[in-house]
Amino acid sequence: DKDSPLGPAPVNPASDPQYVYWETPVQLWAVGQGYPRLASTTKPADFDDIHTPEHQPKITISFPPGNTTVDPNARMDVSVVISSRTYPIESMEVYLNGVFTSKVSALPGATILNYSFVPATQENLSSTNELKVVVYDTYRNQGSATLTFHTTSQ
Repeated sequence: DKDSPLGPAPVNPASDPQYVYWETPVQLWAVGQGYPRLASTTKPADFDDIHTPEHQPKITISFPPGNTTVDPNARMDVSVVISSRTYPIESMEVYLNGVFTSKVSALPGATILNYSFVPATQENLSSTNELKVVVYDTYRNQGSATLTFHTTSQ
């Protein structure tokens, strides 16, 4: 019910004039992907045993140490240690002060991921910064770590 999106599920969703514009393309896409055609009242009953907290990669940023002061015009090396994982690591995303900076592909079996950048080349650099890395496995489970670093005057 578009007038009460947080309310109870509609008794008859097909009575909404927009229903056919959403349900039909979704059903066609699903059939095209090999999924069986389901009645709109059929709910999934399987348990997702892949995307669980125990399968999330566990990571730490081993270098640089937190609260380090760096020269913004010098290359900053970042090392991420993968201490625990169930599935192979696929990639790492890097964020500086909440803004996506880069994506790094992982080599099969990698337990350490490295990334380098020159802080001064980032538009959102400030005197105190938050570096966040997010590691994804092949099933898109994710683990993240964050550190704070400071820059000297430019």
